[in-house]
Amino acid sequence: MNYSILFISFLLLTFSCSDKNYRNSNIAEKSQTDTISVEYYNNNHARIKEIKLRNGTIEKFYNNGNLFLRGQLDKGNQRIGKWNYYTKDGKLSETREYYVIDKRPYLNQNIYFSKDDEYWTTIKDDNFNVYDQKEFYGDTLYHNISYFAEFDLGKDTININEPWRAVCYYYTPVFKDKNSEAIVVMGRTEHNYNKDFSNIQEIKTDTFYSLQKNVKNQRYFPDDDPNYTVVFGKWFKTPGKKILRGYLSENYKDNTDGYKEKRIFFEKSIYVKDN
Repeated sequence: MNYSILFISFLLLTFSCSDKNYRNSNIAEKSQTDTISVEYYNNNHARIKEIKLRNGTIEKFYNNGNLFLRGQLDKGNQRIGKWNYYTKDGKLSETREYYVIDKRPYLNQNIYFSKDDEYWTTIKDDNFNVYDQKEFYGDTLYHNISYFAEFDLGKDTININEPWRAVCYYYTPVFKDKNSEAIVVMGRTEHNYNKDFSNIQEIKTDTFYSLQKNVKNQRYFPDDDPNYTVVFGKWFKTPGKKILRGYLSENYKDNTDGYKEKRIFFEKSIYVKDN
C-alpha cells in the first residue's frame, strides 16, 4: 500500500491545527456548559493548563498556550481511543490508540510523525518527537518505534447473502528478525469477545493466516508484504446489527525465548440487511 495514501487516511482520525486554534479561542464559552474542570497556570485564568469536558475529552496545554495533547477518558478515567500529541511549537508529533483490555489500559498502537508533517515514520526522531516541558516528560513512551497496523474493516452495511470482507496491513512487525507469523483472530459468529476482551481465553475462535499461507489472495495485493498482510471476513445467518471484535497477533516460538506475541485489537460495528 502506498504510504502517502495511508498518511492521508490516518489523518482523518486526527484533528487539524485549525481545529486546535478554534478550541483555544472558544474555550471560555465551552467551559460554561461542557466542562467538568479547568486547571490554570499559576491561577492565571488567561493561561489554561488542562481542561476536561463532559464527553470524556481531555486537553492539556503548554505554558506558551499551544496544545500538548487531546484524548478521551472513559467513565473510570482510563485512556481510550485516539490520543494526539503535539510539540511545543504546535506540530503533530504522535498519535496513540488506547483500549481497555481486561479492565486495564492498553496501548494498542502508536505512530510517530516526521518533522515536515508529510509522512509517518517507523523510528522516533529524538530531536523532534519530544515534549519540551518538565511536567510532560512522564508522558513519553519508553520505546522509540511506531507500532502500527492499518485495518481496512470493509463496509458498514452488507446484505445477508454477501460476506463481510476486511484486510489488515501490518507495517511495523516487532519480531520480523525472528521470522514471525501474522494472523487475525476473531470470535466465531455465535460467540464474541467482551468489550474489554476479558473472555479471550474462553470462546471459540476463527483464525485467518497471512498471504504467506493464503496464497490464493496474493494476486490482489502485489505490492504488500505477504508475511504481514492478512485477509479475513465473515458470513452471517441473521440480519441486524453486528459487533465484530478481534485482534492481529504477531508471534513466534523458539527454544530460547519460548512463545512471544504482540497483539493489536480492533472493533467494528456493521449492519446486515435482510433481502
